[in-house]
This record gives sequence, C-alpha cells and structure tokens, in this order.
Amino acid sequence: TRVCSYCLLLARAMGIDDRQELAAIAEGALLHDVGKLFVAEDIVEKNYRVNSQERELMRAHPAQGFLRLATRSDIQWGTLMMVYQHHERADGCGFPVGLEGMEIHPWARICAVANTYDSMMRDVSLHDPQALKKVDENLSLLSGRALDEEMTECWLKIFKNDPPQA
Repeated sequence: TRVCSYCLLLARAMGIDDRQELAAIAEGALLHDVGKLFVAEDIVEKNYRVNSQERELMRAHPAQGFLRLATRSDIQWGTLMMVYQHHERADGCGFPVGLEGMEIHPWARICAVANTYDSMMRDVSLHDPQALKKVDENLSLLSGRALDEEMTECWLKIFKNDPPQA
C-alpha cells in the first residue's frame, strides 16, 4: 500500500489527474509484486542475501506476475506493464528483458521510483535526518541511470522537506 500511495503522489505531481488513469496506476502499484506469490516465502524474505539460483527465482517475479494477470480482460495494459516492467532500468540494466529509457512504460517508471524509495525507507528511522538525507542522495545517484531522471527529480522535489511517512 505504501508503494501505491507513493505512485499516486508521483503520478499527480507528474501531471496525471484523470481519475480512471490514477485508478489503473493504483491497481498496478498494488499488484506490482504479485509474482512474488510464486516464489518461496523463505527466498522472498531473504531480501538481498540470496544465492545466484534464488536471485534468478526472484528476478522472475515480474514475468510470473505478468503471465498470471495477462489473460484477464479487466486489467489495463499500463497496469500489466507496471507488474512486468517495474524492475527495468533507464540504463538497460534491469530485468526481465533489459529495456531502457522510454521503452519502459511511464507507469512502470513511476512504480520503479516509488518501489525503490519504499525499499530504501524500510529500515530508516523517520526521526533521523541523516538517514533521510542518505535516501535522497541514493535516489539522486540512481536518477538517469537506474531510474527515470525526470520522475526521480520530481519525487525529490515533492518531499525535499517533508518525506512521506512509511
């Protein structure tokens, strides 16, 4: 739900104000990690301490999620692209297929910023200004490389002085 909230905040800041489009973005954000349901829980919970085989299983979750949802007629294409492409990277080093820049659906680029921010904030105390500053610095380093530059810069401007609560 945090990623969903962050996606909606960023989408609105990027000028998206159509209610149906925002609803589809919210749906994609809520479903973005649905493919993790098909990965063993102990692997998902390991987070970054996975071996190469476990890493490959984790890297398959966007495709797994897409495959499970693609046959549904009630899910928009952009929503499916959020599920499938939220780990693609602006520089082409992401997965599942290594798309880059504008090849990545805009909603998936929104989700990537929101998901990355959420991951970075998971272990940060909101009362620690140094830790919050480090999150901003790390996002800045990813801007234009891993994350869409315009969207990342927009995100950083939104919460420069008032980060969202986890």
